Amino acid sequence: MNTALYRNEIRRMTRTHTLAGLMAFFVFFGAASPVLVFLLPDLLAAMEGVEGVQTGMADLMPEATPVAALGSYVENAQILGVLFVLLVAAGALALDGSVGRSTFYRVRVPGPAALVLPRFAVPAMAAVAAYTAGAVAAWATTLLLIGELPLGATLAGALFTGLFLVFAVAVTALVAGRAGGLLPTVGFSVAALVLLVLLGQLPVVGEWSPTTLFAAQAALPDGAPVTDFLPAAVSTLVGTAALLALAVRGFGAREV
Repeated sequence: MNTALYRNEIRRMTRTHTLAGLMAFFVFFGAASPVLVFLLPDLLAAMEGVEGVQTGMADLMPEATPVAALGSYVENAQILGVLFVLLVAAGALALDGSVGRSTFYRVRVPGPAALVLPRFAVPAMAAVAAYTAGAVAAWATTLLLIGELPLGATLAGALFTGLFLVFAVAVTALVAGRAGGLLPTVGFSVAALVLLVLLGQLPVVGEWSPTTLFAAQAALPDGAPVTDFLPAAVSTLVGTAALLALAVRGFGAREV
């Protein structure tokens, strides 16, 4: 393994502040989501009497629980966070949108695997680290405002969710080898993940779908067993390896 290629990718993400932006994004939503869950009933109660605001809304709100606070973070990460990760991954992997950029990188590496793997691994690890930092921020804020959450189960849930983010980066790698440019790569990657969400609604697919891993973040601290998410974890690992193999093959077959 040529570690210089990985170091170069880390420097690129650091120099462009991509890593810092990813961290700040997840930590912000991790810290802010429990605050919103804690304050929302009071905010709705304070707004009663304002024209256009239905009275009694605060009474309809569920009780602010630690699991609900963590679930709020998951909801934000599941949509906005995944989109941000796809943008970061596409920025690293969509090399063929410009002939000059594609030629610049391709002539400096020994093969397609050296071209793809560092640009997959570094954004994937950054996404896992950023999401986990956000989960810890959500755990700490929940502890201060609402109640206790088991830290070990919270971190285990973050690990399962991080595995899905790694899978999402692998999807982006596969798409980038065929779509080429940044916007087509992001667009087709989003479409592929949306299709996966829809397939995950089928009973025969549900427990094996990578999208099931997102539920682990709130379910494990609430007492769900880890074994509930092992089938999805196994299929996600296998799928990630297959997507990477296809991505390397696609980059190798693409002409500059």
